[in-house]
Amino acid sequence: MVRFRTFSLLVYSFISMDFEYAKKGVCGDNLSWKLDESGTLTISGTGPMYDYENDCPWSELEPRRLILEEGITYIGDRSFLDCESLTGGLVLPESLKGIGRFAFRRCGFTSVEMFDSVESIKMGAFVECNNISRVIYHGSREQWNAISIDAGNDLSLIHISEPTRRRG
Repeated sequence: MVRFRTFSLLVYSFISMDFEYAKKGVCGDNLSWKLDESGTLTISGTGPMYDYENDCPWSELEPRRLILEEGITYIGDRSFLDCESLTGGLVLPESLKGIGRFAFRRCGFTSVEMFDSVESIKMGAFVECNNISRVIYHGSREQWNAISIDAGNDLSLIHISEPTRRRG
């Protein structure tokens, strides 16, 4: 009887550890991710995210909200592909320089907010994001026009939030 209880306890502990492990991980050389109990996926650290060929580590966990912290410079290819459970507003960090291919394809975001640090948006990064009704860009029209935006990105619902100019 003691052996059975010990074995059951070990199996339960192993399953619990595996479940906890599935809620956090690494997504760049200096980036990590964590999904909390409310469904918020947070990416933190510095530098670029990995590119993904197939499913990203959190795709089966169905995150509901995404927080991309300052320090992230690149969102990798297919990072949030088919994450339709991600809804609400997406705020990209000011440190972000580029967005990879199909990074947000088929996500459920209703708005996207980005800064003038963005230099490139690769093919299909926002394709089939049918719920996006507003894109806010913090920069000038000239800066927006200078961004390299590949095919398959319908970002026509743009609102340019130009910085206020000081009178001299």
